[in-house]
Amino acid sequence: VFGARGARRASDAHWMVLVRHAGDDHASVYDFLPTSPKSPATAAKLLAGREVRGEIRSRRMAGVPARGRRCVRVGTTRVGLGGRIGIESAISDFHARWNAEELKLGTNDCRNHAKELAKWLTCDYGQGLEFDVGENGDMTCRQTEEFATEEEDDVVPEFVPEPTMRPRSTVAAAARSERKEKKRQKSKGAKKSPK
Repeated sequence: VFGARGARRASDAHWMVLVRHAGDDHASVYDFLPTSPKSPATAAKLLAGREVRGEIRSRRMAGVPARGRRCVRVGTTRVGLGGRIGIESAISDFHARWNAEELKLGTNDCRNHAKELAKWLTCDYGQGLEFDVGENGDMTCRQTEEFATEEEDDVVPEFVPEPTMRPRSTVAAAARSERKEKKRQKSKGAKKSPK
């Protein structure tokens, strides 16, 4: 799910990505904003066309907003991404590559982040997303086929979906070893304490 909020029109709003896993009544929210969003100095730098330090945030949102003027459903995650762990791993991979150091309006801001993350999660290679904001502020989204130009054909795109291995076995093994370690330390503590 892709969303925007905070203004009368979606084009003036803060954009974010909402991900709801099957069966959940809440959503995970991912967005990109300045580290000091309410600072007058930050506003002055951004309005002057300069860069500020950015921050990627993630949090939980109770419920999922209804589709409408400020929220549009992009689609389901691409085939092969897996379940919750695979999706969260893909989001972590995306954020590891995102330039959070330099937020600049129009080139590396919340809209760019939301569009690219939504594309990363929902599109197969060669597809894209097109977002439109109408005169009345309504948002629409459609999937497109993007064909590379001759110049782009030789260039590796910045965000190319990579096959995500299912990390379940490694995650499960790590959880088991963590539980064993806790039990071991607990039993050590019980042996040392006087009776």
